[in-house]
Amino acid sequence: MKVSLVGPHAEVDADGRIREGTHAGRRVSGLASALSGQGHAVTVYTRRAHAGQPDQCTTTVGYVVKTLTAGEIAVAHPDDELPTMGEFAQRLDAAWTSDRPDVVHADWWTYGIAAQLAANHHDVPTVQTFTAIGSVQRRRQNRDAVSDNRTRMEKVLARNACWVTASCSEDLDELVRFGRPRGRMSVLGRGVDTEAFTVEGPVASRTERHRVVVVARNLLPHRNIDLLIRAMATVPDAELLVIGGPPRSDLRRHDEACRLHRIAVETAVADRVHFTGAVPPTDMPALMRSADVLVCPSAYEPFGLPVVEAMACGVPVVASSVGGMVDTVVHDVTGLLVSSVTPRTLGHAVRNVLRQGVLRRGMGLAGRARASSRYGWERVARDTEVVYDRLLTTADRRVRQPS
Repeated sequence: MKVSLVGPHAEVDADGRIREGTHAGRRVSGLASALSGQGHAVTVYTRRAHAGQPDQCTTTVGYVVKTLTAGEIAVAHPDDELPTMGEFAQRLDAAWTSDRPDVVHADWWTYGIAAQLAANHHDVPTVQTFTAIGSVQRRRQNRDAVSDNRTRMEKVLARNACWVTASCSEDLDELVRFGRPRGRMSVLGRGVDTEAFTVEGPVASRTERHRVVVVARNLLPHRNIDLLIRAMATVPDAELLVIGGPPRSDLRRHDEACRLHRIAVETAVADRVHFTGAVPPTDMPALMRSADVLVCPSAYEPFGLPVVEAMACGVPVVASSVGGMVDTVVHDVTGLLVSSVTPRTLGHAVRNVLRQGVLRRGMGLAGRARASSRYGWERVARDTEVVYDRLLTTADRRVRQPS
């Protein structure tokens, strides 16, 4: 099958190795690698981010990355690419005139606009992936930064794509409210590198105390890290490691990091709460393996990637019973789900996991099994293939119907 993935992508070195890149870029490269490994001819189309990028390169895992120039190169945020998408659609249209794909799969709303415009011109079925939905982030995470353009265009994309995937079951309800038929969409979880995130491997240094870990790429209020810090007052024999945020050197100038530190001081746990700042992706497996329990107390996460990465490392989790965690965590099997997130409920759940060594190890083993079977990239690629096959079969029947 000839697949065109349209979305952000990490840069590729001259020898074809994929760099770490952004969170979204790793998501696209992971799916492209897995689909290519299944024998599909995969091409990723992405917008040029700087002048030095080659027009085309082949990665070491076999898929091709084509970089198209559209509009001003430098943008501050992915949403700022919207004004460039008309030109990007024209570039896609020209590319597919001579190399028509069987299916087009777009990641992120701006890229979805260009992908649908070009694919419709060539009568190619489209898949639109919503890793997060702007209107849900506004409502559940108090994300004022979500633009009106995004919330408006996501409704259009949801209605017009041939198939839609969401990160969690809860987001499907929002898509139904957009006017999307429930029978033409599915949940497609994020893939996890289960060869890097493993039970065995290097372990980051730690103290003799139990270690509680929380991971937040951005230290935002909806992550509820303040509630977890307050909960640590009721878990006296444990330390809390807060992974993520700005570079370590900038933590003292970061408003939210300073607020969280003040809370740690006020609750007399500052000596047991440590902030790492931003951490390279390559360091994450060792840090995960150093944890006795990972906690994700967010008000809402569409998937919650650190939760599954912790499970892949055999670490039990305590998570809020919302969004993606409802799908990924099996309560009392791979961890504990907390329905009402408060310092008291978080502290109670963490203590329950830490004080039962056998239960903790059992949850860890169950989490590893679930992460490997459900969220490895190979499984995600197979689930994606099912969508593609269904679309192509439907398109074939439509062509064969008598006029």
